[in-house]
Amino acid sequence: MEYKGFVVRAFEREQGKWRATIRRPHGIPLKAKDQRRLYCFVTSRDTATATDAVLLALEAIDTGSFSRNTVRSTEKFWRRSQQCSAPTLAAAPLRFAENPCIFGTAHASVMDEWERRMAVTEVAPQEGIVSEDPKRAALRAAIAARKRANARCQHLEAAVVLARELCSSCQRVLLAFSDVDAAIVQHRAEEFRRVAGGESLGALSLPEYLATRRTMRDVAAEQLTRARATYEDLAADVSEAKATTEQAALEVAKSACAILLEEGAMQGLALKDAWEGLWRQFDRVAVFADCQIHYADTSFSITLPPETASLLHAIAKIDDRPSAHRDDAVNAEAWCLWFKELLGDADAISHFQPRRQDCRI
Repeated sequence: MEYKGFVVRAFEREQGKWRATIRRPHGIPLKAKDQRRLYCFVTSRDTATATDAVLLALEAIDTGSFSRNTVRSTEKFWRRSQQCSAPTLAAAPLRFAENPCIFGTAHASVMDEWERRMAVTEVAPQEGIVSEDPKRAALRAAIAARKRANARCQHLEAAVVLARELCSSCQRVLLAFSDVDAAIVQHRAEEFRRVAGGESLGALSLPEYLATRRTMRDVAAEQLTRARATYEDLAADVSEAKATTEQAALEVAKSACAILLEEGAMQGLALKDAWEGLWRQFDRVAVFADCQIHYADTSFSITLPPETASLLHAIAKIDDRPSAHRDDAVNAEAWCLWFKELLGDADAISHFQPRRQDCRI
C-alpha cells in the first residue's frame, strides 16, 4: 500500500512473525533523520499479524522518521485496461491478493506498544530533593494522558481513512468481476447447444480464464468482507478513543480546578491575615489619636491629618468587636514607652507587640 508517498509492504519473516518494509516509489532512496540514505527500511520489532506490522510502519512515517513528498499518492489496488481479453484477465495480478492481511482486526498490540512509548516516565524523588506538589504532579500526569489520548485518536482516525479507502478499492475490484456468473452461464449454454447439434459432451470443467476470473472474484469478495470488518472495528475503536479523550480532558480540568481551589484557600488565609492586621493597625492609631502626652507640666495634644481622622471614623462605624478583643492598654503602653526612649535616644524604635494569640475576630 502507498501512504504519504511511501510504499509499505508487510511480510512474514517466520511463522507468526510479521514485519513491514518502507520504500520510496521508483527506487528513490529514503532519507532518514541522521541523513543516511536507505533504499529499504524494515521495522525492527516482530508482530503477530501483518496489520500490526503495517501500523508500526505507518507510525514511523507519521513521526517524521523519513523525509517525504508533499503530494500524497493514492493506493491503487486494481487498474482495468480498456480492452480485457481472457488471457489478460487470467494473468492480471490482484495486488492485494499478494498480501491478504494488509489490514486486520488485530491491532491492539500495536496500540499498546504505542501507548507504552508515549507513557510518561515517573522519576522517583532523590534524597535531599523536595518532592513535587501532588496536585501539580496530578495535573502534569493528566495533561500527559490527554496528549496520549489525542494522539491515539488521531492515529486511529487515520487508520479508519485507510480502511475506508481499502473498502472502496475492494468494491471496485469486485465490480470488475461482476460479469463472471453471466459469462459462465453463457459458456454452459453454448456447450448445450453444441450437444444438441450432435456434438459429443466434453468435460464439464470451465476454461482456464473463466475459472481464474471466478477465483479472483471469490478472493475479491472475501477481501471486501474482511476490509468491512476491519473498518467497523476501527470505527468502534475511534468512538471509544474519542470518549477516552473527552474523559482525559475532563480529568485535566478537574486537576486544574484543584490547583485553583488550593490557591483560593491560600488567598483566603492571606485575606484573613490582612483583615486582622487592619484591626491591629486601627487599634494602634485609634489609641494614639485619643490620648495626650504629658511631660513635666506640659501636655501635648495629638492631631492627626484630616484624611487619617476620616478613615478612623469610617472604620470605627463597622467595628463591632467586643472590648475584650482590643489591646488599647497594650498599645497605649507601647506609645508611652517609645516616647520615653525617644527622650534619650533619637534612634529608638517602636515597641508595638503583636496581637495576643487568644484575641480573635
